[in-house]
Amino acid sequence: QISRAFTGWRFTQDPPESDNLTFFIDAEEHDPGSKTIYGQTANFSGEDVIGIVAARRATARFLVNKIFTFFVYPLTPESSEDRAMIEKFADVYMSSQHSIKALMRSILVSDEFFSERARFALIKNPAEYQVGFLRTLGIPYRPGKIKKRTVFLDDTLAAQSRLMGLDIMNPPNVAGWSLNLGWISTSNMLGRYNAAN
Repeated sequence: QISRAFTGWRFTQDPPESDNLTFFIDAEEHDPGSKTIYGQTANFSGEDVIGIVAARRATARFLVNKIFTFFVYPLTPESSEDRAMIEKFADVYMSSQHSIKALMRSILVSDEFFSERARFALIKNPAEYQVGFLRTLGIPYRPGKIKKRTVFLDDTLAAQSRLMGLDIMNPPNVAGWSLNLGWISTSNMLGRYNAAN
């Protein structure tokens, strides 16, 4: 039912291959019928669906979990302490009219963010790893030309990143890359050691 609300959503690109995109709704392709979404029935538009989904408590919990895993530390759903912390920050999202800014601010100034548990809790992805050692060592980076996506002939950071498991702009699936321990494997670690050399 949700996907029906987004039918007819299109954009034009002028000139072709540019970043100049104009959004429009193609009325001939849009499904104007009644839709039932989370127990509510109406002629919902895509904007209505976004509002309905954003207002759900499950959305708040999902966002807190994703933000924490990316910026603070991985959460354990079985832990009552982690579940209580998720609820605490979900309250911020819900009480701030679904503001990501307010949620981010509350997380980034929280005791959890500065806790001992957060210290060294995250593993850098290959791009963060490479940029980190370039900045730390003050090495100027001169991007080369990427050659045909053949990693063994290509000495760019993008090619080295592929050897560590991160093919930039080409995720393995729609879920993206696994974070933290997902970057640790025998082949990925060999790529990290070689990049450091």
